[in-house]
Amino acid sequence: MHHLRHLILLALLTLALVGCTVRQLTPSTPLPPRPISTSTTVLPSVTVPPRTPPPPPPSSATSSPRPAATTPAAASAAASATPARTATQAATQAPSGAFPPYQSPTPRPTSTDPVQIGLVATVQAGLALTPTPRPASKAATTSGYASIAALPIQGRGGDREWWLVYPTGSRFGGDMPLEMWLAVYHRTPSGWQRVSRLVLDQGPDFLAEESVSQIQVASPLTWLAVSSGTGAHGGLFQVFSFDGQALREVVHHGQGNPDAGEVRDVNGDKLSDIILNTTEYYVSCYACGVRLWRYEVQRFQGDRLVKVELTKLPATAPAEARRLNDRAVDLANGELWKDAQATISQAASLAPQDATVAWNAALIKLHAEPRGRQAAEGPAKFLSSIFYGDYKAAVDLLRPLEPAQWAALDADVLIFGTQNLMDEMTTRALAVEPNLAEAYFLRGLEAVTVDRSKPQPQPPRRSYADGLADLAKAVQLNPQEPLFAKGLAYFRARR
Repeated sequence: MHHLRHLILLALLTLALVGCTVRQLTPSTPLPPRPISTSTTVLPSVTVPPRTPPPPPPSSATSSPRPAATTPAAASAAASATPARTATQAATQAPSGAFPPYQSPTPRPTSTDPVQIGLVATVQAGLALTPTPRPASKAATTSGYASIAALPIQGRGGDREWWLVYPTGSRFGGDMPLEMWLAVYHRTPSGWQRVSRLVLDQGPDFLAEESVSQIQVASPLTWLAVSSGTGAHGGLFQVFSFDGQALREVVHHGQGNPDAGEVRDVNGDKLSDIILNTTEYYVSCYACGVRLWRYEVQRFQGDRLVKVELTKLPATAPAEARRLNDRAVDLANGELWKDAQATISQAASLAPQDATVAWNAALIKLHAEPRGRQAAEGPAKFLSSIFYGDYKAAVDLLRPLEPAQWAALDADVLIFGTQNLMDEMTTRALAVEPNLAEAYFLRGLEAVTVDRSKPQPQPPRRSYADGLADLAKAVQLNPQEPLFAKGLAYFRARR
């Protein structure tokens, strides 16, 4: 997976250097209030019931490494020598619902499969790509894809031999933008038959052979994941279903980073889930390195995907486990991830078999771990501590400084120039912890330190007077904290 991400990023940066037109994936408009997770696909919310893993594959079913993409030259050379696949080979196709549990991807060898080579030759011949005239100063070239890849897939009807075919390389690799597409073929006695073809007109800009894979899941449908590149450094994650007749796009999620999404077992039940990366990479600027890590998780339920939400336990659950679980959910909704992770761990120890608690623990861990690492090791520890929900650590960073220096803390990411983001984080925390003096203090500090004489990317939500009120509230809640009293006195005198 990391190799694929590096490959995609390298290819896209190369395109950017030669002047390719790119699309801006991240909006420059003001950020709206953010929920715990966002999605580009509207999905129903469900209370998560326990899941039973699919049955193991029958002993006769086998799986083999995926053949590599075949270049047009190799395909043409071997097309006439393609033998028919035997009944024994066709019988290795596993029936629907017989997928093994989640497995990590394995490297794929260079293709020597004559069936695959013959299919690629058939598809390549149908593309009818011809040399395109160029200016006199340049030689004529062939407009086309880097290669055509063919992936054997398990589909409905175990007696059929299904293959997914797609181009690799850049959309801008020829003399004009190329069409990117997916197509499903199966073999008949008279030759290859194309069952479905879907043009990917909303991206990607770059496809590698490893970009496409089948998702192993017990379902009446065949599911495919496509992780590709777009723009200068963006990523696109798509999920497609195939019902034996037509390919359909189910998820289309773009991100300003190559890691737009992935297939992973999130909660440890050995079943594949979908993770959409909804992280904010432009807290101030992309190169500043500070991220507001966020994710959405979707799980397979029959022939559809459903979004997994943080969920409270019913009144019938054991009292202490329910109290801890529900408290952890509240803390997570308040972006207090450090305390949420500690609390849900206690709930999980009391109810280790509860599926809802297990999912809540997995979702909280997914957010808490990267935020905790960033707070400990990343740039701008002040802002990163707030994203982690560790307000005491953020306040401690102010102690060595005088009040006149506080506005410059983490100036490399313009912490006090992103008023609405700061206001949003502290307000959400206070909705859960109304006596959190540190959150009042930091929300007030932002309001009194912003330079209102200069144009701001967003109008501040709170006035200077509102900021003083928050500072005074912090002093009221914790009168023994000298830092709070010192800050209130300084900014009152400046008014």
